[in-house]
Amino acid sequence: MLIAGGTFALVNRSGSDGDGGTPFANTEGNAEGYEDPGDSGYGSDVAGEPELDDVPPPPWDRSRAERKSEIKELIVDWHDAAGAGDIDYMWQNLSREKRRQIRDDEYGAIMATGNPGPFDKWKEGQEGFIGELDTSGTRIQILDEDRRENEVTIRVTGMYHSGSEGESCGGRWEGVTWARFERGSWFYEPGYATYDDRYERWADRAGRTLGQRCQ
Repeated sequence: MLIAGGTFALVNRSGSDGDGGTPFANTEGNAEGYEDPGDSGYGSDVAGEPELDDVPPPPWDRSRAERKSEIKELIVDWHDAAGAGDIDYMWQNLSREKRRQIRDDEYGAIMATGNPGPFDKWKEGQEGFIGELDTSGTRIQILDEDRRENEVTIRVTGMYHSGSEGESCGGRWEGVTWARFERGSWFYEPGYATYDDRYERWADRAGRTLGQRCQ
């Protein structure tokens, strides 16, 4: 599944996070022997971010068709990278909040159990998509636009998974997912549990999120 962690508090919600991960509360301090995912090259934010004054404004002055085209390009490119095993591209094109969630999940799991957690699992989880995704017929529908938060909810159809994970859903890798505009570009933000308010809206409809019909 695509998934797409001192003092700590662990918050474990029941169920899977769709194409995201299970959120943990923010953590402080450091655990002995803990290596921050940032040191591995995957924990840092996008390199070469523009200065604040240079960041283009959110794209709400452009047409809905233009926004839809841009977001479709992001979704297709991201899943093409998943199919090619390009973890670097996938990581750098996740939203800041999604990367923070994965890092916090990892740290929380290590603090709780002493074992590597969701960050390593996220990287390993992408391997099942190498050579298995067909994005050639991908279509997206914009379901909602939150202009205050620069968040767009979309439905993805026409994508196929040819591996064993797609057998239970006829290979149709489809469903609802999210994109966020930040630092002048669109970034992918999969998973219904990335934010508390999104979790509240989507936990009971998790089966409608991207890829969940194939689980």
